[in-house]
Amino acid sequence: MKKLRWLLMAILVLAAACIGFVACDTSGGGLSAPQGLELRDGVLEWEAVSGADSYEVSVNGSDYTAVEGTEADLLTLVTSKDVTKVYVRGVKGGEKGEAAEFAITVVQLDAPEKPTVEQDPDTHALRIKWNEVANGNRYLVTITTDGTAGREITYNRNYFEPTSTGNYSLVVKAKGYSSGNTLYLTSAASPASDVVEYLEGPVLAVANINEISWTTGETEFDSFNLYINNQKVRENVEMPTEGAYNLVTGSDPVLTKTGEYTVQIEAIKNGVSYWSNQLVEFGTSNINENEIYSFDNRKVNFTVSKPGVTVTDEQKHGDSGYSLKIDTTGIEQQLNFVQYAAEGINDIDFRNVAQITYWLYIEPCDTWTEDTMPYHVAPKIKYDVPNTLCNPVSINGVKVGDPDKDPEATDEIPVGEWVEVVIDCVNQHSNVLIMSFIAADPNIWPDNTGRYLTMYLDDITYTELLEAGDTPTDVYEYTLSYDRLAMFKGAWFGTEFIELDFGTDHANENVTFELQIAGNLPETSVGNVGIFSTVNPNDVDEGNAWNQITNTVLQDAGTWTDFTLTVQLNAEGKIYLTAYNQSNDAAFDIFIKDEITVAENPAIELKQIGTFWYAAVPLKTDLPVGTLVEVELPISVTSSSQYSVFGYADMLWQDDGAPADDTIRNEPPYGGVFTDARADNGSTAGWVTKTFQTKVVDFDTVAFLQNGTRGTFDLSDAGNYVLLYIESANENDSFRIGEYKITDMGGADITAEMRQVGSMWFSAIALETDLAVGTPVSVTMQVDAATTNEYGLLQYVTSLWGDNTPNEGGIFEGMGQKLGVWDTDGYKEITFTAKVVNFAEIDFNQATFNGGDFKMTGNYVLVVFQNGNAGDHVWIKDVQITDLTEGADYVGEIRTIGDFAFTAIGLTTELAAGTEVSVTMKVDAASTSDAGALLFVNSLYADNTPNEVGDIGDLKVTAGGWDTDGYKEVTFTAKVVNFAEVDFNQNGTIAGDFKMTGNYVLIVLQNGKAGDHVWIKDVAITATAA
Repeated sequence: MKKLRWLLMAILVLAAACIGFVACDTSGGGLSAPQGLELRDGVLEWEAVSGADSYEVSVNGSDYTAVEGTEADLLTLVTSKDVTKVYVRGVKGGEKGEAAEFAITVVQLDAPEKPTVEQDPDTHALRIKWNEVANGNRYLVTITTDGTAGREITYNRNYFEPTSTGNYSLVVKAKGYSSGNTLYLTSAASPASDVVEYLEGPVLAVANINEISWTTGETEFDSFNLYINNQKVRENVEMPTEGAYNLVTGSDPVLTKTGEYTVQIEAIKNGVSYWSNQLVEFGTSNINENEIYSFDNRKVNFTVSKPGVTVTDEQKHGDSGYSLKIDTTGIEQQLNFVQYAAEGINDIDFRNVAQITYWLYIEPCDTWTEDTMPYHVAPKIKYDVPNTLCNPVSINGVKVGDPDKDPEATDEIPVGEWVEVVIDCVNQHSNVLIMSFIAADPNIWPDNTGRYLTMYLDDITYTELLEAGDTPTDVYEYTLSYDRLAMFKGAWFGTEFIELDFGTDHANENVTFELQIAGNLPETSVGNVGIFSTVNPNDVDEGNAWNQITNTVLQDAGTWTDFTLTVQLNAEGKIYLTAYNQSNDAAFDIFIKDEITVAENPAIELKQIGTFWYAAVPLKTDLPVGTLVEVELPISVTSSSQYSVFGYADMLWQDDGAPADDTIRNEPPYGGVFTDARADNGSTAGWVTKTFQTKVVDFDTVAFLQNGTRGTFDLSDAGNYVLLYIESANENDSFRIGEYKITDMGGADITAEMRQVGSMWFSAIALETDLAVGTPVSVTMQVDAATTNEYGLLQYVTSLWGDNTPNEGGIFEGMGQKLGVWDTDGYKEITFTAKVVNFAEIDFNQATFNGGDFKMTGNYVLVVFQNGNAGDHVWIKDVQITDLTEGADYVGEIRTIGDFAFTAIGLTTELAAGTEVSVTMKVDAASTSDAGALLFVNSLYADNTPNEVGDIGDLKVTAGGWDTDGYKEVTFTAKVVNFAEVDFNQNGTIAGDFKMTGNYVLIVLQNGKAGDHVWIKDVAITATAA
């Protein structure tokens, strides 16, 4: 027994040794422990281990969880605050690497308390708020809206503000995170807040400068109150339905001081307040008295922004507000202030400002130790004339001047304190004030060293404003000004010119304008005044003229006076105008009522061909090619050629490549002439108006021949046009055309495009419709058509031959060939019956020519014009297409076999083939054939043609044909059949190929004509008694 016991012990030891050996072999292996472990935002990261395929993480050292990549979300893996270490090891196949340890501290965040409802005291916003949890920094919030819980959202703050109407509640958790090696676990959820009902308040917006507007959606509030800076300032304000609510104008303005404000609307409904959003930092325009800029609205506009210029509160004049900080290093000695004013409040014309005041603070400069600086460092007012500046006239109430000559004057400005500066000024621009900074100029400093300074500018105001002159109550086009700047400079003419540019076509011309003028010249002015003109505003001595106007004419802005102005244009066709006052004793304006124009009638450019000069002139139009039009054309011709002709044409010669190809056919009816050399060489006595009729064309090339020399004009880019031509003129002849009028003679909806085939002209016209192909239709239309060819005809077409030329159809009454020349003489109403087709191409055959190539798309009724002459026309309008089969259950498809037309119709039934039946139906049918008959068929011959047949009513062979004249009820007895195909025999020709399916009663039309029809409805099929 002992031996057995020892044997068993030996086996167990050996087994344990083997097990230990295997464990050692799978732990460690070649995989080292991960390095560089770091906890970041709840995620543990580590460096990749060489050879590892994947990684496992454990929070207790024994149970491992596989993770992807080289990181693990500890906020998911760690669920207990008792965890103190995290273990990470690499894995390769079945091999487990050495584990790395990472020590952490785990803190469980407390759950927030039940959220409460409150109103923000500043914004009045409704909030659902929760307490801030110790160590918490973000929160997971689940919001329930109208009973539906939303997804969990992370909040950085501890409240939620609803923004749209609804019922809200929420629960909140403190969101887990990490800080250093401390892991904070997400808390449990708070209790749900109470449900709060929220009604969306008004939506407040900035409508315009100084203006607000608000909208309320579908909610109708009882009243509105206005709050400024959280204080109620107006009750029961009216919500603007149009425009906006202005806060600074009116008899009781809300805002009276330039600045920034917080604006809000309180809406009242059933005694409860609902608040709009807040407009924070709502800035007014410059509304202080006589203000140009105070910067208290933190607003400044420049024509060009400059570096080193900012609105700031580092220094300010007064107890509050802002100023403009200027580092003169980057402003290039000039700032152009653009007016920022609303209509009616300080929206002055800067040209009328005679004096401005501003406050200035100059920072001390390291290179200047004195308490004052030369007054020239203060900003000056500049106008756009080199070296012309307006200097300060007083500083802190002390006049500026030379103290050596005037002990009461000063030439210095204090440093390090706010200083009042007054400048008498002249401004050139109506809404731009230019300030010049010349501290960098060494000539203004005693030590001849220029300096860049930092200074603050505040409260710029206009302290003297000249009264603007009267202006006309009527609308006027131009203002010519003799301005204060011109007076200041001692110039006789104004500093600003208006440019009139008439183009190089009028280069160097003497032109005369008939003007209506008025003015606001003071009665005290005694000098000569008027309009000064020059061809070069940069050198006014060049081509100038003084056009004097009686002073009294310009002293009443309300009275318009006729005045004739004659000037010479420069080489570019330009002239420059301003007002002048040779006594310099008053500024004033001249007003010109209407636009100054030169009739844009340049001479037509001619081209030399042989020994004469020619032109082809397109008068462009959007009308279709072929449209007959009437043209009213003003012309002016000065010609020295006894051969010159000025005319129009709508046809060119075509001669198979001969030199005469594309030359003009100007004989009637293809054209005509306005002037020719038989009278004064074709010259007109000034402008005359010619009225003529022609057609719209689109020729790509127009050619002329002169003594064997051929010349062409490329008009391929002209589109559709009326063609004018000039021929046999001399080089310096002048042909001008004025503003012309092209009138469509017909008002047609469809204009036939005529194309030549052989020696005749043809057209194909598609009357478009949405009806199916084959549908019989009645067409009513208005037609204006004419032909000068005795073979010309106008017809409808229902089928084509194999070469796409017209086959079946009908000619319209009075519009057939061999009837002589015909003309509808205006629009004529035509009604006809046809069917809808969809042929892709229509061609025509004339003699040995086959052509036309009219491409078609969609479904349409086809109308064609054949065998016409050039100049023939077809215009169509007011087309009405009516489906004749509307209401029919069966429509017979008419097919032509030989000389006759046939159809086969199966009246379907569920009764068995061979059943004898009584058929009652309503039929609308007609045949123009003497041999036409409508039959029922009970059997076929072996060739599928009708055998046993019977008449249907009186619709049988009748001389002259027959017509039911609408639907007619008929009754007959027949048999149910089920033939697969029905054909017809016409003079030995077996054809038709009507395919049939199912059981039916067979109805046929035999020996009819094209245009016949059979329509059937209200069919009743009843088996007869056996």
